[in-house]
Amino acid sequence: MKIVGVDIYLVQVGSLHPVLAEVITDAGITGVGEAAVAYGHGGTAAAGMLKDLAENLVLGRDPCRIEEAWSDMCDHSFWAKGPGGAIVFSAISAIETALWDIKGKALGVPVYELLGGRFRDDVEVYANGWSFRATTADDYARAAEKPLADGYGALKCYPLAMPREGGGIRHVTGRMVDRDFADLAYEKVKALRRAVGPRVALMLDLSGGLTTDETIRLCRRWEELDILFVEEPADPFDVGALEKISRA
Repeated sequence: MKIVGVDIYLVQVGSLHPVLAEVITDAGITGVGEAAVAYGHGGTAAAGMLKDLAENLVLGRDPCRIEEAWSDMCDHSFWAKGPGGAIVFSAISAIETALWDIKGKALGVPVYELLGGRFRDDVEVYANGWSFRATTADDYARAAEKPLADGYGALKCYPLAMPREGGGIRHVTGRMVDRDFADLAYEKVKALRRAVGPRVALMLDLSGGLTTDETIRLCRRWEELDILFVEEPADPFDVGALEKISRA
C-alpha cells in the first residue's frame, strides 16, 4: 500500500473550525485524523502545516510504517524540534491518527487492538457545553436540567465565562475581575450544586483567567461545594503559578 493523496478540510461548525485530514491509499483504504485546534485561532495555520507535511513527507509512503512516518515528520519539518508547538504537532497528530485508522482497517481490527488491547469496558463521561448560554446563577441551575435528564452524572462548566455572540463563550481578559463578578462566579456554582444535589460530580474550568491570588481566593470559596477538580486554574505554561495554587 502507498499513500497517494491527502485531502484537508477546514470546516466551520458554529463557533468551531475543525481541521481534518483524510489520507488516501492506492488500495482504496482511507483514514481520517483531526488537527485539534478547533477553537481559538490557528485553524488555517494547521491546515497549511498539513499541506506542507503531506506534499513533502507523506505522499508515496507505506501508511503502515507509522513510527517511521512520525519520526520523519518530527525530524524533517524542523519546527517540531525543541518545544515544537501546537500548530506543527496538531498537523503531525492528524496524519498519525489517520495512519492508525488505515492500519486498523487494513488488518480488520479496531485500532485499540493495535495499541495494547481494551483496558476497561466502561468509561465515565461528563457533560460539557451545556452552560454556554447561562449568565446568571438561576440560568446555571436551569441549564443543568437537560444534561441530567440525558443521564449524565457529572457536569463541567466555566463560571468565569460569558456567552459570545455567534456561539461559544468568551473568557476573562486581562486577568482582572471586580468583586461583583467574582461573587457571581461563586453564586453560579453554588446554585448549580443546590440544583443537582450532592451526588453529581462538578468540575470547573477557569481557563487561566485570573491572577494567582484571586484564583486561590475563589477556589477556597468553592471548596464547600465539593468540586471534583478545577481545570486550568492558571496558564498551563506557568508552572510557578500552578505550584502556588496547588499548595494552597
